[in-house]
Amino acid sequence: MPAAIKADFVEACSILQLSPRGAAALVRVALEKLINHLVGEAVKPNDGIQKLVDRGMPERVQKMCDAVRIITNDSVHLGTINSNDDLASATKLFHLVNVIVDQTIGLDMLADEVYGDLPHDKIQFIEDRKRGAVRKSATSINSNK
Repeated sequence: MPAAIKADFVEACSILQLSPRGAAALVRVALEKLINHLVGEAVKPNDGIQKLVDRGMPERVQKMCDAVRIITNDSVHLGTINSNDDLASATKLFHLVNVIVDQTIGLDMLADEVYGDLPHDKIQFIEDRKRGAVRKSATSINSNK
């Protein structure tokens, strides 16, 4: 999770027991920052989610983003009190945002880290395969198993 987003998320965690509504509002802020980070510019959350969908974001992640966006919508608008921001509901929001981060950032970071630790010659083989340069030799390797 990027540092600016993590700061809001950690702060939300720290007040969850005292103020589930306040925590939900901070989770909303974290989601908005995450969407902006993923889109690469400041956008309204709804527009950002659509841009991410257009770029291929899986439907399950879109549903989680929209759920957090809609559930927390009242928490961030002045003069509105949402009685649904109880401890159990706020806790679910934390779980959703964690999964969204895993699905949009975390898995890519893990894959890049593991891939980067592979031997250089194996990475080169994979890169050649992507370009179609090793189709014939890949068939030979598979037939020798």
